[in-house]
Amino acid sequence: MTKFCSKKVLIICLCFTTILASLLIGKNLYQGTPTFQNAFTNKLSDDGDAGEMHQGGRRQIQDNENNLRLDIIRHGGFANDGTNIVQGETGELVPRQEIDENDDSSEASFQKATKNKEMEDDLAKITKQDEAPRIIPPNNNGPFQKWTLESDPRVPRILAKIMSSMPKEVRQDIPQEYLQMGPRKYLGTRFKVVSDAYKKHGMTQRLPEVISIGVKKSGTNAVGFFVTQHPQIVHSVGNEVHFFDRNYQKGLEYYRIRMGFAKEDQFCFEKTPKYFVTPNAPKQILSDLPKNIKFVLSVRDPVKRALSDFRHERELYVRRKMGRNLGRVKSSPEDEGKIFEQQVLDEHGNVNASNMIVDTSYYAKHFKHWLEYFPRDRFLVINLDSLERDAFPMLKKFEQFVGLDPYFKESMFYYDSARHGTCMHGTSRSCPPKSTPGVLPKAEPSDATLKKLYEFYRPSNKEFMQLTGHDFAWARL
Repeated sequence: MTKFCSKKVLIICLCFTTILASLLIGKNLYQGTPTFQNAFTNKLSDDGDAGEMHQGGRRQIQDNENNLRLDIIRHGGFANDGTNIVQGETGELVPRQEIDENDDSSEASFQKATKNKEMEDDLAKITKQDEAPRIIPPNNNGPFQKWTLESDPRVPRILAKIMSSMPKEVRQDIPQEYLQMGPRKYLGTRFKVVSDAYKKHGMTQRLPEVISIGVKKSGTNAVGFFVTQHPQIVHSVGNEVHFFDRNYQKGLEYYRIRMGFAKEDQFCFEKTPKYFVTPNAPKQILSDLPKNIKFVLSVRDPVKRALSDFRHERELYVRRKMGRNLGRVKSSPEDEGKIFEQQVLDEHGNVNASNMIVDTSYYAKHFKHWLEYFPRDRFLVINLDSLERDAFPMLKKFEQFVGLDPYFKESMFYYDSARHGTCMHGTSRSCPPKSTPGVLPKAEPSDATLKKLYEFYRPSNKEFMQLTGHDFAWARL
């Protein structure tokens, strides 16, 4: 009996010793052995929640009375707290079960986020060293505003567009984990990595040197399509930037990231037709952009422009209202014409000069406002009728106007009778895109209404010809 008890005590002691040794070894492992660190930092999850530690990053875990601090690693990596996060059986990172669900500390928050696979939300609460908020100057003496990459919902799409058109040689210089991350992962860090890769190849994002300022529905899409076929013209990220009419309060840093990456001998180009009728735009451009900034101004028959503008806005309105039921919309040219008349005529049947569609076609008033800030030679004026018939002469003028090397040749262009416009050989898209899908029919207002509009615009058209030095056939109607 005594021997049996001695053996039993011995077994218990051995078991206790084994358990104690395991705990001590485990504690050392979880507090930062090289094996655990490598397993923790070198694995990129499918969700992009974990990133490989950048060579320039650092990992610091400090023990302060058994409370270990969570540090965020620069350039997209992260560190665990040394005790509460362990490696699962399949290699994934999982929290220990002793996590207090009521603990609001950064460590506990980090672990809960890992548990729910939502680390992005938790990480966003912590200020990263490379992503300090920028203070932006006020717009029109308004309040100061903070703008960061992470706070702008448009930035993921901007970055996605940049990366989708990235040259092969630039893509090769970006670590694979940054190419695989989801669109909202570590935006500030990823933008810096991408920018550095472009800079390595001599390309940077600069404020624009050429802007297409309008006029809306006067061929600005066609102008943007053709001029950016020239190898020295780099289009902005996205079709229209709308900085000086909608986003000025975000500051020039936002405007800069909306530009494409250009080499030193290239020119950054953006187009926003609303600038032409935005009162503060010329003053702000003069203040904020390079002093040699140049502008492209496209115009057309002001009445046809107004009709096209009306159709465009009507389709936007109907699409918002009908959604997927857009195909059920039934309308006729006459119906649209009546709606057009309700907008452009006042209650007495006179042209409503305060209507935005009407006002935009009043070219002389707006152009005179721009000439208060810039000399006439800063503007290349393009007639849409001429552009549609033959784009080649206009593009040669554009080359001379901007100071580009000769590139365009007459053999590059052809007239598409189905589209009633000029198209181009040898491009991924032969013809300029249409900005209005054409779901609704073109409005056909009464002859009386058309006559009123042409009479209304006649003085403005005459003055506009004098200001520009151009002779437009539609200005003599």
